[in-house]
Amino acid sequence: IRPLDIRLETGAQLTIIAGDGLRPVIRVPRSLRVPMVREWPEVVSFAYEEEEQPIRRRLRLSGLLIEGPIIVQPIEVGTLSLEIESCTLLPDGIQVAESAVAAAASDTPRLGLHIERSIVGPLRLPAAICGELHLAMSIVDGAEAGQAILVEPGPQTPEITLEKATIFGPVTLPR
Repeated sequence: IRPLDIRLETGAQLTIIAGDGLRPVIRVPRSLRVPMVREWPEVVSFAYEEEEQPIRRRLRLSGLLIEGPIIVQPIEVGTLSLEIESCTLLPDGIQVAESAVAAAASDTPRLGLHIERSIVGPLRLPAAICGELHLAMSIVDGAEAGQAILVEPGPQTPEITLEKATIFGPVTLPR
């Protein structure tokens, strides 16, 4: 069984939104991976607004139930804005692959994570990759995993915003 990959070209945006009154379930056998590489010629290019930087990518998930982890793979060029709204991501949450940390050659954070009105499992984010974590009106359940939010120290401290969040389990943030 292979993981499910969502591959975004540079400058691409992809939004997956559940229809009104529906709650689609995505059962991920191993992981839902978001690999970020220079080019994937076999992938359809999604439109992006001209005002945005051409090397920025955006993945927005709304109204979904995802069973299995979301794993952000190495981001070789540009940035990724991962937006989760009105979703349930249990039991595994979101993490950045260790290979992504090793591939981080610059001091520029490449991931912005925005979670609103959602229930998610544990968050594992190295500061070397994550430049922003915004958590609003959401629940992070890391009680069984032993760690709800782990932002590992790095060369820069990410911008972290927690608004009306309920967190089950320990939280470790850089100082």
